[in-house]
Amino acid sequence: MTRTAPATTMNKTSAIGFALATLALPSFAQEDIFSQGGRSAGGRFGSSIAGGFDVDGDGLADFVVGEPYENRLGPMTGAVRVVSGANGADIYLRGGNSAYDLFGASVALGDLDGDGRAEFIVGAYGDDSNGTDSGTVFVYSGASGNLLYTLTGDEGDHFGFSISFVPDTNGDGRGDFVVGARAADTNGNNSGAALLFSGLDGTLLHEFGGEAAFDLFGSAVAGCVDLDGDGLGDLICGAYLNDAQGSGAGRAYVYSGASGSLLFTLQGTGVGDAFGYAVDDAGDVNGDGASDLIVGAPSNDTSFQNAGQASVYSGVDGTLLMVVNGDAPGDNFGSTVAGSLRIDGDGLDDFMVGTIASDANGVSSGMVRLFAGLDGSELATLLGSSPGARLGSALCSAGDMDLDDNTELLIGAWGEDGGAGAFSGVVHLVAFAAPSTLFNSYCNSNLNSLGVAATISAVGSNSLASGDLELVADGLLANQTGLFFHGSNQVQFPFGDGFLCVAGQLFRYGIVAADAVGQARLLVDYAAPPVAANQITAGSQWNFQFWYRDNHSSNAGFNLTDAMALTFAP
Repeated sequence: MTRTAPATTMNKTSAIGFALATLALPSFAQEDIFSQGGRSAGGRFGSSIAGGFDVDGDGLADFVVGEPYENRLGPMTGAVRVVSGANGADIYLRGGNSAYDLFGASVALGDLDGDGRAEFIVGAYGDDSNGTDSGTVFVYSGASGNLLYTLTGDEGDHFGFSISFVPDTNGDGRGDFVVGARAADTNGNNSGAALLFSGLDGTLLHEFGGEAAFDLFGSAVAGCVDLDGDGLGDLICGAYLNDAQGSGAGRAYVYSGASGSLLFTLQGTGVGDAFGYAVDDAGDVNGDGASDLIVGAPSNDTSFQNAGQASVYSGVDGTLLMVVNGDAPGDNFGSTVAGSLRIDGDGLDDFMVGTIASDANGVSSGMVRLFAGLDGSELATLLGSSPGARLGSALCSAGDMDLDDNTELLIGAWGEDGGAGAFSGVVHLVAFAAPSTLFNSYCNSNLNSLGVAATISAVGSNSLASGDLELVADGLLANQTGLFFHGSNQVQFPFGDGFLCVAGQLFRYGIVAADAVGQARLLVDYAAPPVAANQITAGSQWNFQFWYRDNHSSNAGFNLTDAMALTFAP
């Protein structure tokens, strides 16, 4: 492995949005925030995704997407785009150096230098800088987009086949990262390797190797929030062709990031399971305060032949917590997995599993299924938009991009036509939320000049003692002012460009401004109500609405959200 100096980068370009995949959903509220399409026919945009960190410094999480078959400098040169979570615009565009580099086959995102802005890491496992298919990893500054350093494998290693950010492992206060080299010959031909690097300067911290020839150890890697209680990050590595439990049954290995010692091993249950093909930090699914783990076994036959399986384990000791299975032969459920999601509002992390081979909406349309971390019950199913879309080609948590206290999801579909031709690919940014029991919505809201019907909601609780109720208005014009108000009666009659839905005794809160994504928030201060009298008491019900300016409207110049009714508790 070698480390080299920066090279020239490409210029920033603008992003383009495309139509979303067809969705099949139960009772959970779902919003398709936006989609991004690839710009090269056959480029397979959405083959890799990483998100959940702020790159451009606006306080909102952004994401990076790989397009490894992009052909700007020849077949499979590859490219990546770093995309704003606020509006879908490109932050940076970077590309491979030559044909067959497969630049962008893997990507990662995380703050490596402690400046509060995430760096982006790109794998090009077909790069030949140190021999055929030696592979190279490129580390870029999030603040400037400049190339900070590169790391290169040895000939034939496929170094950079997989990459993951790892929370600080060496106590320097900065994030680190792990790189998989699935074809390294550490313990025999293609036994595979994974290497943990300091994010600060690319220093090698630990190296891990596959147990036997052709294990393909390092085909999947993931960083984990502290598993062993030492306050430092840890990691999991998959070897899906390991034969310990039968030919190709597969294994996954969990390591201490601090010492590099093996914490425990997880393994497939049958011949050909391909256990360890996909791995991730599942978040805390059992409420013990420690992260747990999810492992995909896409060729498992428990339900049907090659239907696939995903298993969730305790991050503390590897105890099996739950198993979910594919529901059709040949689906290869578990080919992608992602955890650390907050979907159903129960305070525990949830997870999702992809199957690009699913034929539920046409041959290889793909499917993604969301599950509750509490008990593995299914929360939602997302279907690919058309035959060949391959929805679920990459999955990750986007973090809380719209600041609504729920996790948004990033889902790749590299076979979908993103507008540039067949297999140009699409990435979908999707939000889910459980139906609220905190408030009841009522009344209508008219479209504003953005073509959006603004809404009001609330997060926190209705308990006066808790004092954590926050009012939220969405779908507003960025940076425009408005105000929340509440009243005793429910009505609906035209007012400005919308409807007034609250009447009777009205109480107005102070003026607030919408942020860059058109959201306004206000924490209700029960000790300082809009007027001296304390109107909100335990057992009382009040109706809330938000009035806002819309200077681009050709009519009244202001509009209103819908309304909600909320009953307060002690």
